[in-house]
Amino acid sequence: MSKSRSTIFKFCLTAMLIALNIVLERLLAFTVGNQQIGFSFLPIAFAAVYLGPFYALSVSVIGDILGTVLLSTQGAFFPGFTVTAALTGICTGFLLYKKATAPRIVINVFLNFALGSVLLNTFWLSEFFIKAPYVSILVSRIPQFIIMPLIHITVNMLVFWVKSPVRKTLDREVGRIFSRLG
Repeated sequence: MSKSRSTIFKFCLTAMLIALNIVLERLLAFTVGNQQIGFSFLPIAFAAVYLGPFYALSVSVIGDILGTVLLSTQGAFFPGFTVTAALTGICTGFLLYKKATAPRIVINVFLNFALGSVLLNTFWLSEFFIKAPYVSILVSRIPQFIIMPLIHITVNMLVFWVKSPVRKTLDREVGRIFSRLG
């Protein structure tokens, strides 16, 4: 009985994190120049730290698909960006699950930006949307690759680093909820 209650709770929490991901990505993100600034990485990291890689993947992919289908103002659904979202969820899940140390947070952010934003998303834009040379799009996106990783590292360290006071409060509260289920 308790295992099924825990599973139901994890799925409900995942659904709430997916909804939060969509709100943070589609409704509360803002654009400065050609740079989009948002905090949709937080629900993915929360799922990674407390639930594991499968749940982080789910939050990332389902949030991307539903967000695009329901609220996109930038065009139709494109599976390439969902591939990037899947890699982000998997990478975050495996690096941060039960071990969100400072080096792992930094590695996670740089891997996600290097592989996801720099290589893949720039490729998707150059090949399928903007129809411009890869290098020219890459150069125009350089400010995003300098500023956003610093923001992501700072926020992730404040919230999820194992020595953070916020993380200690989250651990206590999440542990309290899970103990009630068992």
